[in-house]
Amino acid sequence: MKAPQTPAQRLKHFGTADCHKFRTSILEAHPAMAPALADIYEQTARATGYAEANRQLSRNHKRLTIGQQAANVFFLDADDEALCSFAKMKAIIFEDRLNDWMKIDIYHARNKAREFLSAYCLELPLDPKAEDCKEHILAALVRPQDAMWWRRQLRVKSKRTIEQLMREAGRVSAARGGYVSDFTVGRRNGQKIRNQRILEGMEATNQRGESFTLAELSEKNVSNPEKRRLELMTRISGFEEVAKSSGHVGLFLTLSCPSKYHAMKKAGGRCFRNPKYNGSTPRNAQAYLVGIWEKLRAQLSKQGIKTYGFRIAEPHHDGTPHWHLMLFIAPEDRDQFVNLFYDYALEEDGDEAGAAVHRCDVVDIDPAKGTAAGYIAKYIGKNINGACIESEIDDETGLFIEQTCNRVEAWATCWGIRQFQQIGGATVSVYRELRKVESEQVNDWQDMLPEAEKMTGDQRSEFDAIHDAADQGEWGQYTLFQGGAQVGRAEQKVRAWRDKTENSKPGKYESAVEKLCGLIQTGAEKLRGLFMGASPRTNPAAAKTVFTCWNLWSISRAARSAATRTCVNNCNPVGNHLYERRPPKPAWEPSPGMAIAT
Repeated sequence: MKAPQTPAQRLKHFGTADCHKFRTSILEAHPAMAPALADIYEQTARATGYAEANRQLSRNHKRLTIGQQAANVFFLDADDEALCSFAKMKAIIFEDRLNDWMKIDIYHARNKAREFLSAYCLELPLDPKAEDCKEHILAALVRPQDAMWWRRQLRVKSKRTIEQLMREAGRVSAARGGYVSDFTVGRRNGQKIRNQRILEGMEATNQRGESFTLAELSEKNVSNPEKRRLELMTRISGFEEVAKSSGHVGLFLTLSCPSKYHAMKKAGGRCFRNPKYNGSTPRNAQAYLVGIWEKLRAQLSKQGIKTYGFRIAEPHHDGTPHWHLMLFIAPEDRDQFVNLFYDYALEEDGDEAGAAVHRCDVVDIDPAKGTAAGYIAKYIGKNINGACIESEIDDETGLFIEQTCNRVEAWATCWGIRQFQQIGGATVSVYRELRKVESEQVNDWQDMLPEAEKMTGDQRSEFDAIHDAADQGEWGQYTLFQGGAQVGRAEQKVRAWRDKTENSKPGKYESAVEKLCGLIQTGAEKLRGLFMGASPRTNPAAAKTVFTCWNLWSISRAARSAATRTCVNNCNPVGNHLYERRPPKPAWEPSPGMAIAT
């Protein structure tokens, strides 16, 4: 049986013998990426000749290489073990050099640190607005001394560089499984396995001696895909209830990027390279979509038009993102909103063929055909775990949806794209915190306070109504009690209380870390947490708060007896069952006969 050709052998007929040696040296330096690099070379050579293909290969080699001197060079397609070793070495070298730079002054150290990091295509994590603030500079200089910081930066740089090359090679399309390359899917699966082992090997213990592995805890919150899906459906269904009670209409919108953002096209059952493609990454495309929405939102604000709902970002088969929006709006504002939406959606390259048909679309939600939640259920399931629609066919790839969910998750993780975004309405962080609090716990805490600091009868009634709605999973009622779907965050009846200065220890990099400490009712002044003292510094009579962090936890490796003390917020066990309180109202699920629009 004849052995398969190597990528270098596959290209041997292009150019001269020296070209072959040149190609071989580069391809052998990148064994993991050699097939993709060979694909790009062959495409370029056939289109513009082997000389341009050689230059393209050289550029791609540089994209996969960081560091300038031979001893400091690292290839971004190396395995994770090599990456971790390189990160550790760079952190040690940076710390050693920083000691010398600081002998002159902190500003000299800042400039030299930037030069050092730029050689590895990294930036000093310093806010441009705090360029000359010594405190911020010191905090920024601490990070590159940590090997874990280098690991995170290099991993992000590695996966995005590799995936973009895969897109340029035509290895991300419906013909190859869609959304993301097999290489990135494999890496993501390996990462999830490593993460799960870490969670299973770590244990959280509270002051009452109750212990749980971090894996068990992660299954009890929205880290669990099914819980995340159910919560999203509950919130969308709740918004629909608010819209009905307010007389608002629902719109389902789709927003896509111009053709030049798409690496591949699909027609007639086959995939091929897009001649208009400008080399944009999915992050560039997402930035374009965000820009459109920002301009539209600003114009709506000027005209006093308010809307609320959800935005879902999902990939086309070649990894280019597009948006689906489920929005509710006053009927008298509907036409003006739609006109503005089309204007901004087609502002760039709006005259290209098919733009008005394929780049933007508006569908009015018809209650006779199905609910708003029914319209969007497919898109939520497709982008999380495929629940309830596993056997449906994905329009982009032609595969069963249950086969594509893993690829969509890998795509979102690789490119750092937020898949789900609530627009307007009451904050979900408060909703989640309220669901962790029992009325009995509030009673116990109130009994601890001096009389002047306790909630009044009206304040307690208001809080109880909001708390009960959240506790029973009634997102619509929760939203209305908070002030309605169009209320500003500062005007909501109960707000999240975050603090990054008072009584909080500095983070790993010596900078203040903002923490969610509890909840505040509207009108309350600055407060302190339960374990930090119960009295505010100013206006004690106006301070009405509820604390949602009731336990102190220690985190330790399951095999070790000594525990490292740490603060873990938002863990609220009752009895012996963490988070297992009285059963809330079941989250929304489509009824058997409900029509789900596609």
